[in-house]
Amino acid sequence: MLFEIRELLSENEMKASEILTFTRGEYIYTSTEKIRVGYVLSGEVKILKNSLDKEYLSSEKFVAGSFVGLNLYLHGALEGVGLDFLADSDDTRIIFFTRECVEKLLKNPSFIRRVMDESYRALANETRALGTAFLYGPLGHFAYILDTTQCKSMVYFERFLDYCKYLNINKTRLYEITNKLSRDGAIKKKKNYIEILDNKKLRSHFGEEG
Repeated sequence: MLFEIRELLSENEMKASEILTFTRGEYIYTSTEKIRVGYVLSGEVKILKNSLDKEYLSSEKFVAGSFVGLNLYLHGALEGVGLDFLADSDDTRIIFFTRECVEKLLKNPSFIRRVMDESYRALANETRALGTAFLYGPLGHFAYILDTTQCKSMVYFERFLDYCKYLNINKTRLYEITNKLSRDGAIKKKKNYIEILDNKKLRSHFGEEG
């Protein structure tokens, strides 16, 4: 993935990125600070979820080859829940990208497709995602995917029909539910991206009101 990122960014943009090294237990940042998107070059990063009174709820790990802070950058933190990013091994090295670099990457369809391919397995295993697919079918599941992967009301893709794989449907059904969301005024499909026109209407398809 890092090789692909170097191909997408200019030499000056890569030079503007910052590589930092952390020791085990060292804080990288918390969700109350300015979020920086990084890519783990070596080591592991532990993300602790905690309530406002610092009672830890659960923890997750990100290993080399993972992005840190990308979901926070896109969607922000959950209300009432803090996230503490800590190095979980010595010599944890992370390359942090500038905001301009992150925005450029998020507008590249091949980058988005790679990120989705690597992260969707985790998304598909989440109770919320599975419940959405079960309760609301492909339409609700597609709306959920668009809602959770949008950046500034845009969802970029390399091959639109890749969504067939994520939703386990054929292309005819994919176009049917896309047209349904378009008629409802929730989205507008373009050549290489989908624009979210109305979040409330989009979320109504998987049981959310706003």
